[in-house]
Amino acid sequence: MTAPLLPDPSALQTAAPPAGLRRTRREDVDQLSADLPGWNQSYDQLTRGPFTGVLQEVWQDGLHLFREYTSTGLRQAGRVDSTIIGFGLPEAQTGRTDFCGALADADALHIFSGSEGFEFHTAPGQKMLCLGIRAEHLSPWLGEEDLRILAPGLRDCRLVPLRPERARALRRHLADGLSGGGLASRAEASRRAQKSRAFLRQAMDLLSGLTNTSQTPPEQAPAARSRRIFHEAVEYALAQIGDEKLSIRHLCDALRVSRRSLHYAFQTHAAMAPECYLRMLRLNRARRMLKAGAPVTKAATQWGFWHLGRFAGAYHALFGELPSVTAARTDC
Repeated sequence: MTAPLLPDPSALQTAAPPAGLRRTRREDVDQLSADLPGWNQSYDQLTRGPFTGVLQEVWQDGLHLFREYTSTGLRQAGRVDSTIIGFGLPEAQTGRTDFCGALADADALHIFSGSEGFEFHTAPGQKMLCLGIRAEHLSPWLGEEDLRILAPGLRDCRLVPLRPERARALRRHLADGLSGGGLASRAEASRRAQKSRAFLRQAMDLLSGLTNTSQTPPEQAPAARSRRIFHEAVEYALAQIGDEKLSIRHLCDALRVSRRSLHYAFQTHAAMAPECYLRMLRLNRARRMLKAGAPVTKAATQWGFWHLGRFAGAYHALFGELPSVTAARTDC
């Protein structure tokens, strides 16, 4: 299986904030993605309008509990550090989402851990509750039997369906952890450690029996082929830097697939036509160049937009501002 395209981890924030509740509001997808150290991810905006992201988080005793709200649809791609077990559950899901090549139900547990990395296409207004656990904190807090059953199942990036009552209980437990009476409380150090241990213990109890009895079925051959075509098409298209004439026919010829197979792959995994999806990704990369100080012309032509008027129109439609505004803000 072709792994998702991943960001360069060296470009991301690595220092964790101190323990306690923290709330961050961002107007930039790259800033928000960098606020989650250890998840090594990048965000691409896929739906129109100015972006707003809100992160509420608690760091305590090797646990990183957070709620993330994103106003626009995104492509999130990353690879969680091998020292972290990460999973999450939608708190609010407003539309179609795709996680690691599978349609994601609102009551499905999203396991982000795994050496192959994850890819997550979210709907506008998505709100996720997630928990990252430093692996070394599991051993002293859980018994050997729990570790043997739970830990391996939480290191494989996939969706695990939950019964509605189990999903509600886990969702409520994670949300309670962000409250004043949960992990975010200002108790003394010894009391905080007790709360952390009790919180993790209850979370693991809610997950018991899931990772060994509710495995996601093996990916069927047609679905695996569709996912491979999707990732290979994205990888190939983004490698053709500056090529305005990259057509769907050219892409099909390069991948040796039919036009129908290509369209099916993009509709299945991104709910968009390939030309639309790839244009969104190229616009996001041009935006990163502008934020890094590149002139508008260079950013546009680097990513295959040789008609600057059309580039400005497409850029404004997606991000809600002209490329010149982004460039001017960077110069300030």
